[in-house]
Amino acid sequence: MRTLTSKMLILAMIATTITGCASVLPSEIKRTETSWKTYKEASDAFEKIVTNETKRDQLAEIGYDPKGSGNIRLLSMPEILNRYNAATTQNKLPEGLQKCISAGEKCDVIYIQLENITKKRVGNVALDLLGFKQETRIEGWRADAAIAIVDDVVVFKAWNGVPEVNEYEQKLQPLGPVQTVSKIFGF
Repeated sequence: MRTLTSKMLILAMIATTITGCASVLPSEIKRTETSWKTYKEASDAFEKIVTNETKRDQLAEIGYDPKGSGNIRLLSMPEILNRYNAATTQNKLPEGLQKCISAGEKCDVIYIQLENITKKRVGNVALDLLGFKQETRIEGWRADAAIAIVDDVVVFKAWNGVPEVNEYEQKLQPLGPVQTVSKIFGF
């Protein structure tokens, strides 16, 4: 009798899990920790930078300080040349970037990648947990900015961004757990 009760309890837990809400599915948050919480805040801060006017110390006030703000990289000259394909097309580059490349080691380029992305698994819990079908909803925003500084003055700035990320991923494995096991053993 005790064994039957245990089996019934286990069966009830499995049934609850399988038919339960999607909140039991995994989720993931990936966020760049900065003073800007939204795409608009980051974009508005970037717009305060005026080429050939904004000074290096003013960048710190705006939030673009490699020494005081996290997640900001200083790019080396080879990275700059590679990123902008400058070795072959320098005369076609924006004037400020040409000035930076000509200045060589006197030019600093700060670069920041920003993102606030949430990945949440949705769909049928049973199909997901057994590995037959996994559906993921991806939402948030992404942006990156580059700022070139020569003689403590901003000479170039570039902003790229996606103000609203709204993506959907679906992974199907018709054989479910059998395919997962075969991957583990290399079949």
